[in-house]
Amino acid sequence: MKMNRDLATALASYPLLIPRLYNYLRLGILPLLDIAEAVPQFGKVLDVGCGYGLLDIYLAKTSSQRYVIGSELNSKRVRVAKQAACGIENVEFVQEDLLRGQHVGDINCAILVDLLHHISYERQQALIAAIWEALAVGGTLIVKDMDDRPAFKYYINLVHDKLMTGFDKLSFISAGKLRANLAARGFVVHSCRTLPHPFYAHYLLTCKKADSNLSSRDVVHLQEVEG
Repeated sequence: MKMNRDLATALASYPLLIPRLYNYLRLGILPLLDIAEAVPQFGKVLDVGCGYGLLDIYLAKTSSQRYVIGSELNSKRVRVAKQAACGIENVEFVQEDLLRGQHVGDINCAILVDLLHHISYERQQALIAAIWEALAVGGTLIVKDMDDRPAFKYYINLVHDKLMTGFDKLSFISAGKLRANLAARGFVVHSCRTLPHPFYAHYLLTCKKADSNLSSRDVVHLQEVEG
C-alpha cells in the first residue's frame, strides 16, 4: 500500500469509522497515488463515480489550482464525502448521473476509476460520448480499470466484485479494446500501462480530446506518434 502524508491526512478527514475503514482497506487494492500522478495540477476535474471521494479530497488538498467535482449516484456516499471535505473550498460532491443530469462543460480532466466494468457495454459507450462532450479541447481523460488478462487475476477480481455488488452483471473491457474505442471516438491515447499488483490486473489509460477539426487520418497519425 502506497501512502504519503497528504493521503493520510485525507483519509483521517472522514469522521465516521466505517467509511474511513473502507477507504483504508481499498487502498490495499487501488493504486490511488498512481492515478493522482496522472491528473493535471490545474483546471476543473470531474471524477465520475467517485464513491466516498477520497481521491477527490486528495487531489484538492495537493493542488489549490484544481477545482474537483466528485459525481456519485449513492446519496449516502455523497453525504459522507461532503462531511469529509468540509472546509476544503476547491472540491464539491454532487449526486448526479452524467448521462441524465445537467450538462457539465469545459472540464479539463475527467476520471473513471473502476466504473466501466460495472455498467453495460452500451452505457460505457454512452458515458465516453458524454465525457467527450464535457471535455474542453485538449482535455484529459484518465481511466483506471481491470483487464481480463492474466486470467487468474481476472477471476480474482470477478469473484471480488460479484461478492461486493450482490452478483450484479459485470462488463469487463480489456485495455486494448478500450484503447480502440477511445481512438474511434477521437481521443488521442498518450499512455496505457499495467499497474503492478499481485492479485489484480489494474491498467491505467490516459488520453486527450483531439480538436474536432482534425480529420480521422490526423487522429490516426497522432495515435501512431503517441504510441
